[in-house]
Amino acid sequence: MHLPSNLPLIILILFFGYLFKETLSQSLQNDDLIFPQMYNEVATEIETTQSSEQIKTLQSSIDTLNNIILETRADRASLNEIKNQMVEWHNIIVSIELKNLEADNRLKTQLDLGDIWRSYNERIAKNEADLEKLRQENEILQRQARNDAIMIIELNEKLETQTLLSSECLKWFQQSGAQPSGCLLVGQKTAILTIQIPGIQDPFSVLCDADVKGPGWTVIQRRLDGSVDFYRNLSDYRMGFGDLNGEFFIGLDKLHQLTMFQQHELLVRLQFFNGSTQFASYDNFIVGGEQQDFALLSIGEFSGSAANGLLWNLNRKYTTRDSDKDQIINRNCAEDCHGAWWYSFCGDTNLNGKYYNEMISRREDSIMWAKSHNIKVVDMLIRPKLNRS
Repeated sequence: MHLPSNLPLIILILFFGYLFKETLSQSLQNDDLIFPQMYNEVATEIETTQSSEQIKTLQSSIDTLNNIILETRADRASLNEIKNQMVEWHNIIVSIELKNLEADNRLKTQLDLGDIWRSYNERIAKNEADLEKLRQENEILQRQARNDAIMIIELNEKLETQTLLSSECLKWFQQSGAQPSGCLLVGQKTAILTIQIPGIQDPFSVLCDADVKGPGWTVIQRRLDGSVDFYRNLSDYRMGFGDLNGEFFIGLDKLHQLTMFQQHELLVRLQFFNGSTQFASYDNFIVGGEQQDFALLSIGEFSGSAANGLLWNLNRKYTTRDSDKDQIINRNCAEDCHGAWWYSFCGDTNLNGKYYNEMISRREDSIMWAKSHNIKVVDMLIRPKLNRS
């Protein structure tokens, strides 16, 4: 087989074309230098070649090289466009990354602010809890201070009372000629003692109380549980009845002698079924004798947390179921109120009324004080008026 004598030249041209096309991305910037050189070499070969066949072959190689050059330049433009597009995408990506970074920073700031806000709220909640605790402790301290102040006042009163006991008792017994006895001498204790007073021939037992309002008090009436019937006749109320360890009434005769002989103060303690306690005090309590129908001659000045339950009873005579001395004609308040009292009109104060062992709606026959009912415990106490300076 006969090979063209210019085959090495053809192979060289094709090799350069192929190499140029494959390495375009590395040599785009140098193509204006490479192709003229190659073209000159091919032209030189054509000038030195005399065979028409060889010239055709070389001309075909030149055409192929020209096509390669055109394709390469087209690829170069396309690559430049792609490069510009990539640059634009790169700028977009950088912008997105910057925005993401900014968003991350804002999110971090928001998270930090959230942590700060939660911490702030936690501190506020803790401060509020501490403030509430301090408020409660302050209330406790204030209550303790009030209780201490009340206790100091009570202790001062008891001390003052004890200081006055000697002179008052000496005066009492010097005037009465009786043996030294009585609730004023008991001191700070509650006990049953036997006393003797003018106008009463025989000594009798009384309940001395130092728990309700200090020492020296004589209990004249007590309601506790309804165990004793207080719906009685005048004779029973004159002599007294009941049990000093439970419910009782001291008796109108004794009450008259005690209050006529020396000025006495009256204390009424009311304990209600709802747990509350009220007091009513009168500084000059005097009960008349039998000839005066045991009238309530004086109550003195009123004070206390309860209402003035004796407001309408002053100068009223004592009414029982068999001795009608009230102000209503043809009606006996003792019968209507199921008790006995210094009634003026029925249904106001009725401490000797019927005992109901539960909370009830208002009833005229129940234990009442100034129209207040649902009373669970009643104590009526008297004590010689101490002349405090």
